[in-house]
Amino acid sequence: EALMAPTDTERYSLFALQTKQFGPVTTKLFTRIDHQDTSVDSDQKNFNGTAYSVAGESAWEFTPNHKISLDASHQERSPMAQELYSNGGLHGPTKSFEFGNDELTQEKSNNINLGFHGDQDALQYNLSVYHNWFDNFIYANTIDRKGDFRSIHYDQTDARFYGVDGDISYQMSARYNAGLFGDYVRAKLYDNGMHHVFRVGEWEHVSRQILVKDTLVQPSTIMSFIRMILPTTKPKARVIIW
Repeated sequence: EALMAPTDTERYSLFALQTKQFGPVTTKLFTRIDHQDTSVDSDQKNFNGTAYSVAGESAWEFTPNHKISLDASHQERSPMAQELYSNGGLHGPTKSFEFGNDELTQEKSNNINLGFHGDQDALQYNLSVYHNWFDNFIYANTIDRKGDFRSIHYDQTDARFYGVDGDISYQMSARYNAGLFGDYVRAKLYDNGMHHVFRVGEWEHVSRQILVKDTLVQPSTIMSFIRMILPTTKPKARVIIW
Protein backbone atom coordinates (compact mmCIF):
# COMPACT_ATOMS: atom_id res chain seq x y z
CA GLU A 1 0.00 0.00 0.00
CA ALA A 2 1.30 3.47 -0.88
CA LEU A 3 2.15 5.73 2.04
CA MET A 4 0.19 8.58 0.47
CA ALA A 5 -1.71 9.61 -2.62
CA PRO A 6 0.36 10.87 -5.58
CA THR A 7 1.64 14.40 -5.03
CA ASP A 8 3.42 17.05 -7.07
CA THR A 9 5.65 19.61 -5.34
CA GLU A 10 7.20 22.70 -6.88
CA ARG A 11 9.66 24.87 -4.97
CA TYR A 12 11.22 28.19 -5.88
CA SER A 13 14.00 29.78 -3.84
CA LEU A 14 15.79 33.11 -3.80
CA PHE A 15 18.74 33.76 -1.50
CA ALA A 16 21.51 36.26 -0.87
CA LEU A 17 24.76 36.13 1.13
CA GLN A 18 27.02 39.01 2.15
CA THR A 19 30.40 38.66 3.93
CA LYS A 20 32.45 41.52 5.38
CA GLN A 21 35.83 41.47 7.12
CA PHE A 22 36.64 43.93 9.94
CA GLY A 23 40.17 43.08 10.99
CA PRO A 24 39.99 39.88 13.05
CA VAL A 25 36.18 39.88 12.91
CA THR A 26 34.24 38.29 10.03
CA THR A 27 30.53 39.01 9.65
CA LYS A 28 28.02 37.24 7.42
CA LEU A 29 24.42 38.06 6.56
CA PHE A 30 22.14 35.61 4.81
CA THR A 31 18.53 35.72 3.69
CA ARG A 32 16.37 33.20 1.83
CA ILE A 33 12.83 33.03 0.47
CA ASP A 34 11.26 29.66 -0.39
CA HIS A 35 7.90 29.25 -2.09
CA GLN A 36 6.25 25.83 -2.17
CA ASP A 37 3.21 24.53 -4.05
CA THR A 38 2.16 20.95 -3.26
CA SER A 39 -0.84 19.37 -4.94
CA VAL A 40 -2.28 15.97 -4.02
CA ASP A 41 -4.41 13.59 -6.05
CA SER A 42 -7.09 13.12 -3.37
CA ASP A 43 -9.75 15.08 -1.54
CA GLN A 44 -7.12 16.49 0.86
CA LYS A 45 -6.23 20.17 0.65
CA ASN A 46 -3.38 21.36 -1.55
CA PHE A 47 -0.62 23.30 0.18
CA ASN A 48 0.63 26.71 -0.88
CA GLY A 49 3.01 28.79 1.20
CA THR A 50 6.09 31.01 1.35
CA ALA A 51 8.81 30.68 4.00
CA TYR A 52 11.24 33.46 4.94
CA SER A 53 14.60 33.02 6.66
CA VAL A 54 17.34 35.43 7.73
CA ALA A 55 20.60 34.84 9.61
CA GLY A 56 23.62 36.75 10.82
CA GLU A 57 26.98 35.60 12.16
CA SER A 58 30.07 37.23 13.62
CA ALA A 59 33.33 35.36 14.21
CA TRP A 60 36.25 36.84 16.11
CA GLU A 61 39.71 35.32 15.64
CA PHE A 62 41.04 36.33 19.05
CA THR A 63 44.33 34.48 18.48
CA PRO A 64 45.64 32.91 15.27
CA ASN A 65 43.63 29.78 14.37
CA HIS A 66 41.19 30.18 17.28
CA LYS A 67 37.76 31.79 16.95
CA ILE A 68 34.65 32.68 18.91
CA SER A 69 31.46 32.87 16.86
CA LEU A 70 27.95 34.10 17.58
CA ASP A 71 25.09 33.63 15.18
CA ALA A 72 21.36 34.29 15.32
CA SER A 73 18.67 33.38 12.85
CA HIS A 74 14.98 33.28 12.09
CA GLN A 75 14.08 30.25 10.01
CA GLU A 76 10.87 29.02 8.46
CA ARG A 77 10.06 25.82 6.61
CA SER A 78 7.00 24.46 4.87
CA PRO A 79 5.67 21.00 5.75
CA MET A 80 6.78 18.08 3.60
CA ALA A 81 4.34 16.02 1.55
CA GLN A 82 4.77 13.06 3.91
CA GLU A 83 3.76 15.22 6.88
CA LEU A 84 0.74 16.56 5.03
CA TYR A 85 -0.67 13.54 3.24
CA SER A 86 0.46 10.21 4.76
CA ASN A 87 -2.58 7.93 4.71
CA GLY A 88 -1.82 5.50 7.54
CA GLY A 89 0.46 3.13 5.63
CA LEU A 90 3.38 1.41 7.35
CA HIS A 91 6.71 3.23 7.25
CA GLY A 92 9.13 0.35 7.71
CA PRO A 93 12.33 2.08 8.97
CA THR A 94 10.47 3.73 11.90
CA LYS A 95 7.93 0.89 12.41
CA SER A 96 5.14 3.43 12.34
CA PHE A 97 1.75 3.85 10.69
CA GLU A 98 1.77 7.50 9.67
CA PHE A 99 -1.21 9.82 9.30
CA GLY A 100 -0.63 13.20 7.68
CA ASN A 101 -2.28 16.48 8.55
CA ASP A 102 -3.28 18.80 5.72
CA GLU A 103 -3.91 21.60 8.24
CA LEU A 104 -0.17 22.02 8.92
CA THR A 105 1.30 25.48 8.41
CA GLN A 106 4.83 26.87 8.28
CA GLU A 107 7.16 25.90 11.10
CA LYS A 108 9.07 28.91 12.45
CA SER A 109 12.06 29.16 14.77
CA ASN A 110 14.31 31.77 16.34
CA ASN A 111 17.80 30.46 17.05
CA ILE A 112 21.00 31.54 18.74
CA ASN A 113 24.36 29.74 18.79
CA LEU A 114 27.65 30.50 20.54
CA GLY A 115 30.68 28.59 19.27
CA PHE A 116 34.37 28.12 19.95
CA HIS A 117 36.59 26.80 17.16
CA GLY A 118 40.22 25.89 16.76
CA ASP A 119 42.37 24.57 13.93
CA GLN A 120 46.04 24.45 14.78
CA ASP A 121 48.41 22.05 13.07
CA ALA A 122 47.09 18.54 13.73
CA LEU A 123 44.57 19.53 16.41
CA GLN A 124 41.03 20.69 15.63
CA TYR A 125 38.14 21.39 17.98
CA ASN A 126 34.61 22.83 17.92
CA LEU A 127 32.27 23.52 20.83
CA SER A 128 28.81 25.09 20.54
CA VAL A 129 25.91 25.91 22.84
CA TYR A 130 22.56 26.79 21.31
CA HIS A 131 18.93 27.59 22.01
CA ASN A 132 16.02 27.23 19.57
CA TRP A 133 12.49 28.56 20.05
CA PHE A 134 9.85 27.05 17.74
CA ASP A 135 6.40 28.21 16.74
CA ASN A 136 4.27 25.49 15.13
CA PHE A 137 6.96 22.81 15.51
CA ILE A 138 5.98 19.81 13.36
CA TYR A 139 6.39 16.48 15.14
CA ALA A 140 5.15 12.89 15.12
CA ASN A 141 2.51 12.54 17.86
CA THR A 142 1.99 8.93 18.94
CA ILE A 143 -1.73 8.15 19.18
CA ASP A 144 -1.48 4.36 19.66
CA ARG A 145 1.17 1.71 20.26
CA LYS A 146 1.32 -2.07 19.99
CA GLY A 147 4.62 -3.81 20.62
CA ASP A 148 7.35 -2.20 18.54
CA PHE A 149 4.82 -0.53 16.24
CA ARG A 150 3.04 2.75 16.76
CA SER A 151 0.50 4.93 15.02
CA ILE A 152 1.50 8.56 14.65
CA HIS A 153 -0.30 11.71 13.59
CA TYR A 154 1.70 14.71 12.44
CA ASP A 155 0.87 17.67 14.64
CA GLN A 156 2.15 21.12 15.58
CA THR A 157 2.91 22.87 18.83
CA ASP A 158 5.33 25.43 20.25
CA ALA A 159 8.61 23.92 21.39
CA ARG A 160 12.01 24.77 22.80
CA PHE A 161 15.36 23.06 22.22
CA TYR A 162 18.66 23.79 23.91
CA GLY A 163 21.89 21.93 24.16
CA VAL A 164 25.60 21.66 23.60
CA ASP A 165 27.70 19.78 21.06
CA GLY A 166 31.38 19.48 20.42
CA ASP A 167 34.12 17.55 18.73
CA ILE A 168 37.88 17.32 18.94
CA SER A 169 40.24 15.46 16.61
CA TYR A 170 43.93 14.91 16.21
CA GLN A 171 45.65 13.96 12.95
CA MET A 172 48.16 11.40 14.16
CA SER A 173 49.53 10.73 10.68
CA ALA A 174 48.52 10.97 7.03
CA ARG A 175 46.57 7.74 7.54
CA TYR A 176 45.12 7.93 11.06
CA ASN A 177 42.89 10.46 12.74
CA ALA A 178 41.56 10.08 16.30
CA GLY A 179 38.52 12.03 17.40
CA LEU A 180 35.92 12.46 20.10
CA PHE A 181 32.50 14.01 19.73
CA GLY A 182 29.35 14.30 21.77
CA ASP A 183 26.16 16.26 22.16
CA TYR A 184 23.36 16.78 24.64
CA VAL A 185 19.93 18.11 23.70
CA ARG A 186 16.94 18.93 25.87
CA ALA A 187 13.53 19.63 24.38
CA LYS A 188 10.13 20.72 25.62
CA LEU A 189 6.76 20.57 23.89
CA TYR A 190 4.55 23.26 25.34
CA ASP A 191 1.16 21.61 24.80
CA ASN A 192 1.80 19.02 27.51
CA GLY A 193 4.73 20.33 29.53
CA MET A 194 6.76 17.14 29.14
CA HIS A 195 10.52 17.32 28.81
CA HIS A 196 12.45 15.06 26.48
CA VAL A 197 16.16 14.36 26.71
CA PHE A 198 17.74 12.29 23.98
CA ARG A 199 21.03 11.30 22.47
CA VAL A 200 21.48 12.28 18.84
CA GLY A 201 23.95 12.58 16.04
CA GLU A 202 22.04 14.96 13.80
CA TRP A 203 19.52 16.02 16.43
CA GLU A 204 17.09 18.02 14.30
CA HIS A 205 16.46 15.16 11.86
CA VAL A 206 16.25 12.48 14.54
CA SER A 207 14.01 14.51 16.82
CA ARG A 208 11.32 14.69 14.18
CA GLN A 209 11.19 10.90 14.24
CA ILE A 210 11.28 10.19 17.99
CA LEU A 211 9.97 13.30 19.75
CA VAL A 212 6.53 12.01 20.76
CA LYS A 213 4.29 12.76 23.72
CA ASP A 214 4.45 9.41 25.46
CA THR A 215 8.07 8.47 24.82
CA LEU A 216 10.91 9.58 27.06
CA VAL A 217 14.47 8.77 26.03
CA GLN A 218 17.05 8.64 28.79
CA PRO A 219 19.68 11.38 29.28
CA SER A 220 22.63 11.08 27.00
CA THR A 221 26.18 10.25 27.87
CA ILE A 222 29.21 11.34 25.92
CA MET A 223 29.38 9.54 22.64
CA SER A 224 32.90 8.84 21.44
CA PHE A 225 34.40 7.22 18.43
CA ILE A 226 37.72 6.37 16.88
CA ARG A 227 38.12 6.85 13.18
CA MET A 228 40.67 5.28 10.89
CA ILE A 229 40.75 7.46 7.81
CA LEU A 230 42.67 7.13 4.62
CA PRO A 231 43.88 10.51 3.31
CA THR A 232 41.19 10.95 0.64
CA THR A 233 38.50 8.44 1.59
CA LYS A 234 35.61 8.13 4.00
CA PRO A 235 36.13 6.41 7.37
CA LYS A 236 37.02 2.72 7.02
CA ALA A 237 36.19 1.79 10.59
CA ARG A 238 34.20 3.36 13.39
CA VAL A 239 33.89 2.25 17.00
CA ILE A 240 31.02 3.72 19.01
CA ILE A 241 31.32 3.69 22.83
CA TRP A 242 28.19 4.64 24.80
